[in-house]
Amino acid sequence: MYCPICKKSNSKIVKRKSYYDIVTCVDCDLHMKSFHDTNKHTMKTLAEDLYKNVDNRAYDRFTKKVASDRLKNMQAFIRNGDLLEVGCATGEFLELAVHAGFKVLGLDTSDEYVKFAQSKGLNVRCGTTAELSPTDKFFDMVTIFHLIEHIADPIKFLNKIYDHIRENGLIFIITPNLDSLTNKIFGYAHPNFTQPDHLLFFSKKTLTNLLAKVGFEPVQTISIEYPVCFFSSLKTMLGFALLFGIQKRL
Repeated sequence: MYCPICKKSNSKIVKRKSYYDIVTCVDCDLHMKSFHDTNKHTMKTLAEDLYKNVDNRAYDRFTKKVASDRLKNMQAFIRNGDLLEVGCATGEFLELAVHAGFKVLGLDTSDEYVKFAQSKGLNVRCGTTAELSPTDKFFDMVTIFHLIEHIADPIKFLNKIYDHIRENGLIFIITPNLDSLTNKIFGYAHPNFTQPDHLLFFSKKTLTNLLAKVGFEPVQTISIEYPVCFFSSLKTMLGFALLFGIQKRL
């Protein structure tokens, strides 16, 4: 399988599943999902079903707590400025950022999510980074929460974002951590792997390698596991560990 980071095809299967295989790049150790051709449509439908219930997300207390934690982490590096959130969903993080003094723009591909965020008065568009034009302003901070693992060509995706970040601007990425405790406990049965639209699985090493190829250098990388999610994992395998990364545009 072709590796989107090192651009080589030297991979091996580490786990066979009903609808897909998990493979790893022998050269850079990126883990990837390879769908069986006959099941691609089924997996696409299952993935789309995950994003239809706006209320469950928008009014969930844990969603709001996570948004608050993200803002506090970001404010350790930047207190105000122009902020872009790619994959903003129903806008909880953007709402807090506006109150904190940031000028914000949100992008999301879910029409339902975007309409809900707009109903709160947020500056949100339905679309992807492909719709960013040369006339769009440069941003001091770009946030990408639980999205990079969904992107088949992350270098192309990040290159587009790089072009809209000011010199010395920051990118803040959160993605499930391949080396997390819950991943080690549950292995390939962990929801990080079983969620239909998760395509790539990053460790600190592979995420850093990816961002370096685009032109970012690490400022901070930490891993955190929320206890509520860990105990939920024990019961339902819905826990997750997060790999936080702050990077600077060179």
